[in-house]
Amino acid sequence: MIDQSVWEGVNALIDDYAAIRDEDVTLIAYTPDSRECAAWVSVALEMRGLAVTVLPMAPLRDPSFAARLAAVLPAQAQLVGRLIVMTFELDTMSHIDVFRDALAGYDQTRCLVIRALGACPELFSQALRIAPRELSALNASILERCVPAHALRVTSSNGTDLQIRLDPEQYKWTSIRGVPRPGSFMIIPAGEVATLPASVDGKLVADFAIHVNVVTSLDVRLQDHPVTVVIEDGQVIDYRCSDGDVLHFLDDFFSIEGSRGIGELGFGTNVAVKTGTQRNSHINERKAGIHLGFGRSDDAAAIHLDLITAGGRVWVDGNPTALDLGKIVPSVRGHPLNLQDEDVF
Repeated sequence: MIDQSVWEGVNALIDDYAAIRDEDVTLIAYTPDSRECAAWVSVALEMRGLAVTVLPMAPLRDPSFAARLAAVLPAQAQLVGRLIVMTFELDTMSHIDVFRDALAGYDQTRCLVIRALGACPELFSQALRIAPRELSALNASILERCVPAHALRVTSSNGTDLQIRLDPEQYKWTSIRGVPRPGSFMIIPAGEVATLPASVDGKLVADFAIHVNVVTSLDVRLQDHPVTVVIEDGQVIDYRCSDGDVLHFLDDFFSIEGSRGIGELGFGTNVAVKTGTQRNSHINERKAGIHLGFGRSDDAAAIHLDLITAGGRVWVDGNPTALDLGKIVPSVRGHPLNLQDEDVF
């Protein structure tokens, strides 16, 4: 049995994110660590009398997966509605090129791919309990002020105080909001805007969670032992944490060449995420707050670490009215166009 909050999230995925209709055909692919999540969605679809095929896959390396995927995909001529492909994985993002190649021949306006990162109960009970239209309005509110900006001051109640310089001509913004775009993967959980800052100086106090793009057994929650990082000209010069396991992890990470540079400035916007997950998860990164990403962002093989705060305030180009990331007023102007909206790297 699953609790009510998880079930509501499952149905929000079907209704708000995928908007599945009777004439659509749905394929669910999953890795063994996300079997339960795939089963919840499959059962919900079957209860509605909707067509669904479920396909297991091995993470990262599965030599037979391309052939097995091709065998269950419907011919485009047989489609009355859309082809909906959902994938669920806990720690990985597998077979990106396999899915792209297999779906390239379909009419992209009638094909939707939803890729779930960190598939677990909290994905449904928290992160999917806010609709894409709401996330779009929250993201837009930040982007309206930050996209043309050149200087930000970022603070949090626990002591974060950062001076950030932006270069809007060179570094663009990404908006992850759970809204489909033909030819692109929709990434869930959604709720983030991010860019590469030109420079960062000051102190970050991460009191929510760590997120890192490797598999780790570390308890990534930080509410009882925040991580403090001191930054000069975009480079970490000092860091500390009272938890020995977390400090050991940071020692290992910051010993890697290139890991002390800032590779991302991100603002989470998913106000449905209330508590951090113990496991390493993108759900934590979507928390309404600030995060800085450390490590190179231009190398797909590079390790990347996000340190995340719970909440925060952003002053834009000296404007005396700050953006309160926990209380963003949704925009009514519509979301800016032509921004990157994927984070499959």
